[in-house]
Amino acid sequence: MHLMKKLALAAVLATGAASSAMAADTNVAIDLGGSFTALLEQITIGSLSNVTGHLNFASGNYILGPFSLMLADPGSNVTVDFGSAGSVLATPTGYSFAFNNVAAGTYLLSATGNNAFGATAVNATYTVTAAPVPEPETYAMLMAGLGVVGFMARRKKKVA
Repeated sequence: MHLMKKLALAAVLATGAASSAMAADTNVAIDLGGSFTALLEQITIGSLSNVTGHLNFASGNYILGPFSLMLADPGSNVTVDFGSAGSVLATPTGYSFAFNNVAAGTYLLSATGNNAFGATAVNATYTVTAAPVPEPETYAMLMAGLGVVGFMARRKKKVA
C-alpha cells in the first residue's frame, strides 16, 4: 500500500509539472488591389510547430482567381505553399490555413492572388503552436503505469 501512495503522488506531481505550449493570436492588416503579393508577417519559430490561421476579408468581399499562401524560409530559399504541407479552406469570410510540423527558424508568411471583386483590405490572424512531440519520459511513465496495473491485477487474482 505504501508503494501505491508513492506512485499516486509521483503521478500527481508529474501531471502538475507538465506544461503546454502557449499560443497567442497575431493580427496583421494589409491593403489589396488587383493582382497582389503581400508579406503578412515574419515569424520566428523556436521549435517544431504548427502555424494555423484565418484571412478575413473586409466588407464581405472575396478574392477570386489564383490564390496562394506561402511560408518561406529566406535563408534556405525553401517555400512551402498551402498545396503541399498546409491547406487553405475557403469560407464566406475568408480563408483558413494550416502549415503543420514547421521546423524551427525564421519564416515569411505571404499571400499572392488576383483580387477580382475589389476587396480593399484583409486581416490575417494566425497562431503558432508547438507540435506535440512525445518525450521519452512519457513512454516510461506509460510503461510504469501498465506495469502497476498488471501487478495489481495479478495480485488480486492470487488472492481470489
